[in-house]
Amino acid sequence: KAIALSLDKDAIMKEATFGFGIPMLTWAPPNTDWETRNSFKWKRNIEEAKRLLKEAGYSGKPITFGSTQGQDDPWAEAVVRQAAEAGIKLSIQNLAGAELIQKTVAGELNVSVYGAGGVGEPLVANEQYIGCIGGKPAVGNVARICTPEFEKLITQYMEEPDRAKRLTIWNKLAQKYFVDDVAYYVIGWSNDRNFVWRD
Repeated sequence: KAIALSLDKDAIMKEATFGFGIPMLTWAPPNTDWETRNSFKWKRNIEEAKRLLKEAGYSGKPITFGSTQGQDDPWAEAVVRQAAEAGIKLSIQNLAGAELIQKTVAGELNVSVYGAGGVGEPLVANEQYIGCIGGKPAVGNVARICTPEFEKLITQYMEEPDRAKRLTIWNKLAQKYFVDDVAYYVIGWSNDRNFVWRD
């Protein structure tokens, strides 16, 4: 939570996406009711971040921060610089994608930056990143957070045919996952790259 409070996602998005990205709270598509119905918004608060760090007994020891070589550099550099203003020392480990996942799941990295994609309803598009199966994190759940409450909410969401009810379940899950527990701190949507093939 202290790391989240040390960051200014608007500034990060401007720097990392040259102003083309959109800051977001969750995995929901920007400007949809899946995103806008949540009333909470992160606001940078350096003093509160410092207070939480002191309360947690943070000694200033470097925190390992994993990122994907090449693709995550602008994001990681901005995060490290901003977190330092609150006294948080992040030590970047720039890794190949598979190694980043492996080290994150093994608990060798304290924090990691990831790119994820998906359009449409947020939990349908990103269930693999939060999934729980029988009380254990699913393969793609790199945050390794799996509680009976999360598993129940995910199951309810996936089995609910009514869109309005799914939206209510999503908002409850998003509040707990992205705000209260800060399992993921979502920076934003970065749909600013074109890819082409050439013979």
